[in-house]
Amino acid sequence: MVRPALLLALAWSALADAKISFNREIRPILSEQCFSCHGFDAKHRKADLRLDTREGALADNDGVRAIIPGDPAKSELWQRLLSTDPEEVMPPPEAHKPKLTAKQKETLRRWIEEGAPYEPHWAFTSPQRPALKEKGPAAIDALIDSGLKEAGLKASAEASPDKLLRRLSLDLTGLPPTPAELDAFLKARAKDPQAAYAAAVDRLLASPAYGERWGRWWLDQARYADSNGYSIDAPRSIWKYRDWVVSSLNADLPFDHFTVEQLAGDLLPDAGEAQRIATGFHRNTPLNQEGGIDVEQFRIDSVIDRVGTTGTVWLGLTVGCAQCHDHKFDPVTQKEFYRMFAFFNNQDEPTMKVTDPSRDEAKLAKAVLEADQALATWMDRHKAGLQTWESGLTKATSAKLSGPAKAALRKPAAKRSVAERAALFAASPGGADKEFKALQKRAKDAADLRDAAPTTLVLKERAEPQVAVAQASGVRASLARLRSTWQASRQYRDFSWLLTSAFFYQGGVAVAITLAAIYAQQVIGFQADEVMILVFVINAAAMAGALAFGYVQDRIGHRLTLAVTLVGWAVTCVWAGLATDKATFWGAAWLAGICMGSSQSSGRAMAGLLAPAHQLAEFYGLWSFATRLAAIAGPVMYGAITWATEGDQRTAIFATTALFVAGLLCLIPLDMARGRHAAQATND
Repeated sequence: MVRPALLLALAWSALADAKISFNREIRPILSEQCFSCHGFDAKHRKADLRLDTREGALADNDGVRAIIPGDPAKSELWQRLLSTDPEEVMPPPEAHKPKLTAKQKETLRRWIEEGAPYEPHWAFTSPQRPALKEKGPAAIDALIDSGLKEAGLKASAEASPDKLLRRLSLDLTGLPPTPAELDAFLKARAKDPQAAYAAAVDRLLASPAYGERWGRWWLDQARYADSNGYSIDAPRSIWKYRDWVVSSLNADLPFDHFTVEQLAGDLLPDAGEAQRIATGFHRNTPLNQEGGIDVEQFRIDSVIDRVGTTGTVWLGLTVGCAQCHDHKFDPVTQKEFYRMFAFFNNQDEPTMKVTDPSRDEAKLAKAVLEADQALATWMDRHKAGLQTWESGLTKATSAKLSGPAKAALRKPAAKRSVAERAALFAASPGGADKEFKALQKRAKDAADLRDAAPTTLVLKERAEPQVAVAQASGVRASLARLRSTWQASRQYRDFSWLLTSAFFYQGGVAVAITLAAIYAQQVIGFQADEVMILVFVINAAAMAGALAFGYVQDRIGHRLTLAVTLVGWAVTCVWAGLATDKATFWGAAWLAGICMGSSQSSGRAMAGLLAPAHQLAEFYGLWSFATRLAAIAGPVMYGAITWATEGDQRTAIFATTALFVAGLLCLIPLDMARGRHAAQATND
């Protein structure tokens, strides 16, 4: 048996005698050490020197040439690499690059000595079929034998039949052979080894497990996931795309079809369900479901993700780096990135129903029709009462109706659907009728069952181009936009009171989040491991607080819930300020966590209710700005008091109480009903 060390020695000896490969050995070194300053990006290039092209590396630059082929000693690149002068050495110390190893330096020296040959970027080089002396199945063996000979190695002995089948099975399906499969293989091999092996290969390639095994590699490249990502990470329905990948591999779909269907399956002339499902490749982007997000921002993030992923998967280039600047290493400009961006920015992101053999769609549709007819017949018999009630509605009483009922009112009676009529009837006195409720439930259940068909996420070319909105950029434009939004928010006084309240109490919350661990260590005497547990406890309590107070909000209202929470925060500050031992402080920590979860959820929910729908993203942006500003102001105030009192953090934590009291006082003039009415009136 040949020892691994000997094998490595033989391999290294063979490689040492071989020519240096630019793409395999030199380009990675230059990319890591040099290209950020001497590469493709002309805007940030230093000394007008390019090392990513041979012409640039050999060019005369004021009598200096970075590389002189065949002569490392006279090459400026080599001299700079060996220099010990911090003003001369490359890369410079301020670049914070890892130091070149002795092996890397020797590789560069040999490469220059060999004439410093460059090679085209591998991503733009078509694979070349090697010249083969042998024909047929033996050709691959001859190719492998040639490589082994060049490396000074010999082929391993033939594996035993059981090992051969196990390796084959694991390679093709990821599963070991069953005892029955092994027995059958051994029997067949005893008669004809070649035929037995060929039959095993055919059997494994025909197995569904083949596509499942090799589909995993592609799904990783497609960044497939069954959930949306970000903090909520809710499940998503895109498993149909996963199944499409598996079935495509099992059906031996040609790679050009495999590519086209994923990139633009919906644009094919006779695009069927499978081709549209394939576009799910582009829907594997993360989706942020947090409240108050800017929907357009995250749509753009998805487009950027598509550009980067497409570049990586099909071009073999890290295209995403060119989002902010010309690529440092690969020949991709920022302009080219946004040309690809423009293509992917012209798509919609619909959800598509997909077939399910277990569902009888005709039966489900019939059930919906019959339920709607029964409900409509009953309402026709009682329409007089509905008309009388509707005619007596005032603006005030109409404002208290549900959203669906309001929407139905805005339509002429003759154009209302069965569901809209039912929404109005449910709001009227007749909505309490038991027969009506039963018929309405029947219709809803039938519709829900019909609509519960499996869905998948797809991409679809827009019928109309995405409208580009030209906006000014820069600090001045951002401040102008902020001022405009602030002026607009002042029309909604209740939102303004909430915003002011949030600025104060979020400053206090920021103190708790930022400085609780420091206070626990420096004032109470917590150890490092206890601090870690403290942070965990606070976050666990915050989760519990968000859940518990969410339930409370639905019953006593958001404003009162937030007020109670701010009182809890004030108590927390006093409790922590008075605490002299760890046990007492643990109680304050629990209360802080509970209050944290409640204040975060209730405040944001109130902001959504008090902001007009057509400016919701803008107002949430203003909300985020105020809370981020508070996150600076609160700790700064705490630090200033600590400094002014010569390190007395107890005084600082007591003073933090004032922030929560101020937030509480700002809630007194806030009227939720008035604020919601003002926002709704604007929306209508």
